[in-house]
Amino acid sequence: MGDRCRLWAVALTAVWLSACACGKPAQGTDAGPDPVDAGDDAGVDAGPPVDAGVDGGMDPDAGPPPELKILKVLPPRGGASGGTPVTLQGSGFIRDFSTTGSEAKRVTTLKLGGNPVIDFQIIDDETLELRTPPGVAGSATVAITNPLGTYKCNSCFTYFDELALTSVAPAAAPLRGGAEVTLSGNGFTADMEVLFGVFSSPKVTLVSSTSVKAVVPRGAAPGLVDLTVYNKNGVATLRRGFRYAADLKVTGAAPLTLPLQGGAVTLSGQGFSGATAVKFGAVDASSFTVESDGVLKATAAGVSTPGLVDVTIVTPLDSVTWRGIAFVDPTGAFAVFGVVPHVGAPGETVTLVGQGLDASGLTASLGGVSAAVGAQTFGTAVLTVPARGAAPRKSDVAATAGANSGSVTGGFTWRLSLESIAPVSGPAAGGTAVHLAGKALPADVQVFVGALPAVKAAANPEDSADVVTAPGSGGAPVDVRVREAADPENEAVLAAAYTYEEKLALGRVQPDRGAIAGGTLVTVLGAGFGDGTIVTFGDKKAKDVKVVDSHTITCRTPRGDVGVVDVLVDRLTAHDDLLGGFSYFDPRSISGGLSGGPLVGTLNITVLDATQGFYGAPVPQAQVILGVDPGTPFQGLTDARGQITFSDPGLVKAQTATIFKTNYESATVTSINAENLTVFISRTGGGDGSPGNPPPGPPPSTISGKVTGFKAPRVLNSGESLEARVFVAQTSLFGGPPFGGPPNKSSEKWQVVKEGGEYLVKTGAGLRAVYAILGIANSVSKKFEPVSMGLRRGITTSPDQPAVNQDIVIDQHLDLTVPVTIDSPLFEVGPSGMAQAQNNSVYAWLDLGAEGFVPNPNNWDTGTAAQSSVAGHLASYPFPNFPRLDGTNFIFLNESTTTAYYPASYYFRRQPGDLSLGVTIGPMLPAPRIFEPMGTFTGVLKWGLPAGPTADIHQVQILKQTLLGAISVWSVVLPGTETQVVLPPPAVTKLQTEEAGNQLFVVIYSSRSPKFAYNQWTYDTLSGVSWSSFTIALSAPFTP
Repeated sequence: MGDRCRLWAVALTAVWLSACACGKPAQGTDAGPDPVDAGDDAGVDAGPPVDAGVDGGMDPDAGPPPELKILKVLPPRGGASGGTPVTLQGSGFIRDFSTTGSEAKRVTTLKLGGNPVIDFQIIDDETLELRTPPGVAGSATVAITNPLGTYKCNSCFTYFDELALTSVAPAAAPLRGGAEVTLSGNGFTADMEVLFGVFSSPKVTLVSSTSVKAVVPRGAAPGLVDLTVYNKNGVATLRRGFRYAADLKVTGAAPLTLPLQGGAVTLSGQGFSGATAVKFGAVDASSFTVESDGVLKATAAGVSTPGLVDVTIVTPLDSVTWRGIAFVDPTGAFAVFGVVPHVGAPGETVTLVGQGLDASGLTASLGGVSAAVGAQTFGTAVLTVPARGAAPRKSDVAATAGANSGSVTGGFTWRLSLESIAPVSGPAAGGTAVHLAGKALPADVQVFVGALPAVKAAANPEDSADVVTAPGSGGAPVDVRVREAADPENEAVLAAAYTYEEKLALGRVQPDRGAIAGGTLVTVLGAGFGDGTIVTFGDKKAKDVKVVDSHTITCRTPRGDVGVVDVLVDRLTAHDDLLGGFSYFDPRSISGGLSGGPLVGTLNITVLDATQGFYGAPVPQAQVILGVDPGTPFQGLTDARGQITFSDPGLVKAQTATIFKTNYESATVTSINAENLTVFISRTGGGDGSPGNPPPGPPPSTISGKVTGFKAPRVLNSGESLEARVFVAQTSLFGGPPFGGPPNKSSEKWQVVKEGGEYLVKTGAGLRAVYAILGIANSVSKKFEPVSMGLRRGITTSPDQPAVNQDIVIDQHLDLTVPVTIDSPLFEVGPSGMAQAQNNSVYAWLDLGAEGFVPNPNNWDTGTAAQSSVAGHLASYPFPNFPRLDGTNFIFLNESTTTAYYPASYYFRRQPGDLSLGVTIGPMLPAPRIFEPMGTFTGVLKWGLPAGPTADIHQVQILKQTLLGAISVWSVVLPGTETQVVLPPPAVTKLQTEEAGNQLFVVIYSSRSPKFAYNQWTYDTLSGVSWSSFTIALSAPFTP
């Protein structure tokens, strides 16, 4: 590999290690836990490395640690089934033992009610988010344990039986309401409300916490409606779970007469679906077929006697009897059986049924009042109902044809009518005295104001009735229905004539938790809602309030502060509140990336500054857009906290978000399926705080001592001598080759050439280890042959207190050679067009945990080279100069590069056991092949994925070269399976304007990490310290 390629490698690695991917800078020196979780992808982690050196002393006193405590649990209640998002506020969650939330999580345990909390994220030192485990109804203790100790918050959380609705039986009822159904589920309470569509049940009876009985309110129209229950513990809905059936009614038949031997009849009406029985008189129909909800065909059995019989239809929901069908004898004498229908009003037509009715000169009367005769057949004659006059409410039917005559006593009923009701409204609890005006009202009149029967106050005349309303359903005006108790065919309806006024009440806010930026779309459930209703969260009014119906309001939350607030509703002079009804949380995460629960309608985005000196500060007025459509409604500017919330029922599929601001790096994240996203973006120029040289770090410290244990492994030849080379253990795997060059040791005394010789090396402050590699130096060939090593551990140093007298004893032979095999080595297309093996370079480090890493001497020719000497185009290599320790103590790496160096692939491996048996590294992860941009940037980034293992995640950067090195002007994070991203035109225009004339290039970092989940990625997972394998691909230069 040429020097130019190596310089590019170091430059790109520097960009990556500073976490320019998405803009987050490095947070101090990595000297924490094992940087490679061995997992399934990189071998099995068998525990911490053994102590292989001399203890150099304890840490100095760093002062009292922060206090671990829990101050608030928000919300303080949740369902016993678990899964409630909860925020803990307190202190001591990160500081003094970790630098990031992800790192702190590894040494933190949480329990809720004695059950371990598995799903949690540490946002910052004062904030922790979790999803509750299942629990038992009642109070529970929240306990947290980390290196600072254990803190218990007794009875800080309450589990309740979560409201659930599983079934309703029966799941249908007639439209008129009044039927009682049984709801089954869990968490039912006496104050639970039940909604059938938009109407509330007028009567709910609690049977147990798993069962209630509810009276069905009158419906608006036949069909499926949502069945919803709610109380202070939640909302549950059976979507389209209840069916209103048309009220069962027969309106006609054809023919109206049948011969004595019976025959087929077609009945018309409504509500016939599912009919189970049809009777003619007391005799079942020979057969019947339901053609539709309004048409039923039946065959009547024969009868022995002519006459009019009732028709009865039975369904699973109802039954009805209609009068009726006439059986006639074609040879029989003149007879009158009745009129069909037997209820009518002036001007309507009814059909006289009987025998011999086709005689000329036929006359008929109803209650003594002559009725005009129309079309005639042997069995029927059409009559027009005359004005009632003085006829009784139930009148005789009479007909005469010459000398023949016939009559039916009380065979016709003058239809009752309902003209008005006063008052037209009253409380939903019922008890309102109302007066109805009408005509032909029977003494046994039944009045239904809504679904339930009203109570008659006194006997009524034909023109009025006084009743007291039963409990009713709010939600919309209800019908007033009156009927004759003894004759249900005689009824009348005054549509939407009465309103049950529900007391203003607030029962539930769903969801009951939202981000502090405001804008979360919530549904407010209660009663008595109407025009002019005001919803308040804490002391701030909700926005975009929409009254859906008297039980439902949708609105958007106002901006708030972390904590629980009361929710209030006001309308006219009425007022109600829900104490602690809504919790505000801060969706910001110092670890960045995705967090929270699944995306179910609300996406909270936080934009933070990643610029040196401004790290973690909010970025206000940053433009955020979902998708690529410039006209999308899902776009806006971040607030003073750098936050914005998008909330809409349509936000349930994975989203792509792009963030951009003048003189800042742009950022895009695709496949967002979590509720919270935090991105870091760096300043790229302009204004105060433009990126520049970082401030100088603390002055270095030194470690010094003597080296002893010089023993030659053989007789030395001419020009050979023993030499010990002393180094400080790397604080990170990425602190030397292949990711960086060897250290500058020109001002150190690091080469010791005699027993007891002194060394002095420079280092930063903190916990350190030093080691010496003893070898045979050849003054002629300039080669160095490592033979043994010594290690000094547990050294603490600072600029004010250099570590002295840290003597190193050389006591471990480097006489083990490890056979290394590359699994699934990679190939490239050679100059001839044929596939050729890529170059493999193998590295290894002794892992000292918090004290750092000791590179194998062959990684860098014991401090003098920039790359490994264990390299070539083969799949197997002998790797010499290891101490005889278990494989658990070592991390191996294979770097696979092309002739042009990029693309490059890396695979880390920790393999427990006897290393003399060999180590397998791989399978190697193939790198993407970049297709776009080519020449000019159009807003599309596109690449291909060769066959082989697939990355978990891609980090795509658009970089530009500056005097300070490569900086990112756009970063993209997306799943490893994706091969393209289209960027929104407004952000592309911003890039083209700011970078006009500049030469840019694309770099793609693709990686795999053990136990990785894209919907919970953080900037820690975008850092190499968590990767088991990764690749780097570089595009050709292009212009924007």
